[in-house]
Amino acid sequence: MILGETNINVFKNNITNNNGKGISISKYSAIAAFLNGSESFTSTNPFNPYHIFNSDISSIYLGSEGVYLNLSGIYSVYSMISDNIVSDNGEYGILVLDSENLWIRNNVFSGNGLSGVLLSGFDGSVLSDNVFIGNGVGVSLDSSNGNNIFNNSFIGNVAGIDVGSNDNNIILNVFSNCTDDIVLRGNRNIISGNKFFNSKSDSISVYGYQNTIKNNKINNSKGYGVYLGSSNNIISNNDFVNIKCVYVGSDNNSILLNSFSGGVNGIIISGVKNVIRDNSISNTKSNSVSVYGYKNTIKNNKINNSKGYGISLFAYGNNVTYNSLINNYKSLYIDSDQNVFSYNNIIGSKSDGLTILGFSNVFKKKYY
Repeated sequence: MILGETNINVFKNNITNNNGKGISISKYSAIAAFLNGSESFTSTNPFNPYHIFNSDISSIYLGSEGVYLNLSGIYSVYSMISDNIVSDNGEYGILVLDSENLWIRNNVFSGNGLSGVLLSGFDGSVLSDNVFIGNGVGVSLDSSNGNNIFNNSFIGNVAGIDVGSNDNNIILNVFSNCTDDIVLRGNRNIISGNKFFNSKSDSISVYGYQNTIKNNKINNSKGYGVYLGSSNNIISNNDFVNIKCVYVGSDNNSILLNSFSGGVNGIIISGVKNVIRDNSISNTKSNSVSVYGYKNTIKNNKINNSKGYGISLFAYGNNVTYNSLINNYKSLYIDSDQNVFSYNNIIGSKSDGLTILGFSNVFKKKYY
């Protein structure tokens, strides 16, 4: 059927076992098979929305995609893909190229080899209320900026979301039993209000700049709750329970107002000029704050009941002020030079309150 310049509605299909693309939409042709068909189809709609819904798109052979949309050069007011099951495709469940304003909602993506959804060069889209189960990656963003990903569930994927682009919002999603939950390789992205459970590796890995990670709940991660491999990021107001630690391997980051409970370590710092302020850290199995980088600021943190050191320093030139260390096994350990310590409160250490092995450290005032 030739559809020409009209709206396209594709629904109630079972599209299986195609040795090519299950669904291909581009600006070059307008042929469709639909209404309970079993073929793949290729369609175009240069100026009007696409609607794909209530379909079962599965078992595409290795090297092909379930839904392929090449919208390069097409202006779309909005397009929608909703209420579909997209499963067991060799590469991508949905691959979308070069456009904007797509809404992918209320779909199930499972068992797709590379990604459930790949957006490449696609800006201003919304992915909401979808379920991603057992894919290589749930959602991949490649040079796709300004997208909103919210209210989705990611279960047992190798990676939940891989972000290789900028200015995206990842909000109010739930991640459980993924290997890695979110990998950020872009800049100025916001990760907020998400819940993470039982990550087999790192919950959030950051390799881009000026990202904000706030108001998330991260539970039982076997790897790092947050791994920072880049600079000028903000980690604030998150709740970490039973994680390995937050690892700061870069410079000029801010770790603020977070809560840590249980887990192996609280925060490990190997970068420089980071600010660790106003955090609450309790009941870690090892050290709560360990500093291997220089010129960091450790200020106004509350550290309780650590089974290792409350704060341990192995590098010079750090500023440790106004911290409260209460009922830790050992509170403050200094194996470095030229650090400044002032107005720290150390109470009830089960072993050593203060251990100093370095030289030329400055103590302005301290309490025991």
